[in-house]
Amino acid sequence: DEYFGLQIKGDSMEPAICNNDIVIVHKQEDAESGEIVIASVGQNDATCKRLMKYGETILLRSYNQAYDDIDVTGDENFKIYGKVVESRRKYE
Repeated sequence: DEYFGLQIKGDSMEPAICNNDIVIVHKQEDAESGEIVIASVGQNDATCKRLMKYGETILLRSYNQAYDDIDVTGDENFKIYGKVVESRRKYE
């Protein structure tokens, strides 16, 4: 199995995953509905979101309710890089 780490930038996944947290990601190209993934949509940078599958509809959902869902249904540029398996927070 391959894993990689990323530092989170932003507050879209708060309170579960916060700005500057480190997430450990299992490298894989798909995930189950409800799992947290690192993915990209269109020409945007990678994002950390909860993957939601409803029949033919695929959404990326933030924990922070200030952010709208991202509908990636049928987007040919949508890519999953992996599933978040752990997050780490440093307290200073």
